[in-house]
Amino acid sequence: MTEDNRFVQVLDRLAEGIHIVDTEGVTLFYNRAMGRMEGLSPGDVVGKQLLSQFPSLSQETSTLWQVLKTREPVLGVSQTYLNPRGEKITSVNDSYPLFRGGFFTGALEVARDLSHEAKLTERVALLQSRLRSPRGEAGSPNGAYYTFADIKTQSPLMLRTLAKAEKAARSTVSVLISGETGTGKEMAAQSIHMASPRAGGPFVAQNCAAFPEGLLEGLLFGTVRGSFTGAMDRPGLFEQTQGGSILLDELDSMGWNLQAKLLRVLQEGKVRRLGDTRERELDVRFLATTNARADQSVKEGRLRPDLFYRLSVVDLYLPPLRERGKDVDLLIDYFLAHYARLHAGNVPRLLPEAEQALKGHDWPGNVRELAHVIEGGLVIAGEEFGLEELPNYLRYGTGRGSLEEAGAAGGDAETGGSGHLAEVGESDFAGTDGRAPASNGKFGRRAGAPGWGEAEERAASGSGVSPEMPPEIPPGMSLPERVEWLERQSIQAALAETRGNVTKAAAALGISRQLLQYKMRRWSLWR
Repeated sequence: MTEDNRFVQVLDRLAEGIHIVDTEGVTLFYNRAMGRMEGLSPGDVVGKQLLSQFPSLSQETSTLWQVLKTREPVLGVSQTYLNPRGEKITSVNDSYPLFRGGFFTGALEVARDLSHEAKLTERVALLQSRLRSPRGEAGSPNGAYYTFADIKTQSPLMLRTLAKAEKAARSTVSVLISGETGTGKEMAAQSIHMASPRAGGPFVAQNCAAFPEGLLEGLLFGTVRGSFTGAMDRPGLFEQTQGGSILLDELDSMGWNLQAKLLRVLQEGKVRRLGDTRERELDVRFLATTNARADQSVKEGRLRPDLFYRLSVVDLYLPPLRERGKDVDLLIDYFLAHYARLHAGNVPRLLPEAEQALKGHDWPGNVRELAHVIEGGLVIAGEEFGLEELPNYLRYGTGRGSLEEAGAAGGDAETGGSGHLAEVGESDFAGTDGRAPASNGKFGRRAGAPGWGEAEERAASGSGVSPEMPPEIPPGMSLPERVEWLERQSIQAALAETRGNVTKAAAALGISRQLLQYKMRRWSLWR
């Protein structure tokens, strides 16, 4: 068997559809998966001109023909077309130019069938046109639920952002909101809508990462009967939001081609349904979110610069929870009371060890993560909310480690079997004489190990070394290295002096407990 024959056999066994044409658009290869997708056999297609088998396509709309004309790849493009029996096929295609010996020889297309997803999209669109409230809240016919009063914060940084958002709400300008997942971007968008003159109109939110580009386009722009088999006269979400506000969530996950079409809608205030020649006037306010800072999405090529400039008339950034100071304390109390009311129970007493674990976590999932942790713990709590009510990743370790890592730490006699510093008392880190054990590996190097300095020896022996009195700096360090070395030595000394009590060590150092725990994670001082 020749190498070419082996290659053909491999292509024919792939789960994805493969279609290869020469420079004239004549099919050279057509695998079985492509045949199943399009309802054809290889004998129906091989040796025949591409467009003769798919009359609904043209050289302008066929992704294979685009590659033949440009000799450039066309990637991730959704294509809806008809087979010779008039059946609609929807696929997402990656199409590539083929070269042999430096000469252009044709094009290859890899296709994934999305026909079933396309039908589901049509059903979703119909449901969304009938049900405007995503939360099913009574008395909320416009779909919005949150207001600025629902956003709980005492952080100056967050309060400044919200003040800016409230001012923007009074206008009709577009707003771009960026922030990590769970920081409350949709909550802020709904609040802007509810504080605007459009509060009586619909609020529609669509996640741009939920559908492939071609399906998302039909959902947003709508369709007309006859544009493809099974298509109905259906307004898209833009039209359904007339007089209200539309939120395009995770905008930077939208393909660039669709971003360009969205830009035109924003600039002209008109929308044209797929397959239609008529443009319809729009009266819609556009809000959008990105999980990364929008300017970073532009730099990384996920967001078109022209769309960024057009949407970010007001640009808001929601800070992560770890940068919001005492908001963790505020939100713990708020969510305990909120979910107790929701689940018709009493507010349990939060035990100190659980409170320490909650306040010591850096909350990568932000407010959403905190809310879910509190709700999950509350529904299983009795009169007290302790460590047993927390998820394993918070109960064991520092909040970032897995349960397996926690189990390994839990077996360490030096931690008293818990693996969580917040729940270990002073005596757990003391030797039989009341002093910190010389072999305590949780706070850095072991006594006697290379690099174990005089400061650590004095601190471990209980000599009362102050964090403000670091040992002599080793020679040859740059200024940044000296600063970092001094900081680390001070933290190690404080932890040794307080026998692992993080709260006392933070107080001695004059920094917050959360900042100390961050630095301990950074330098692996937990282990």
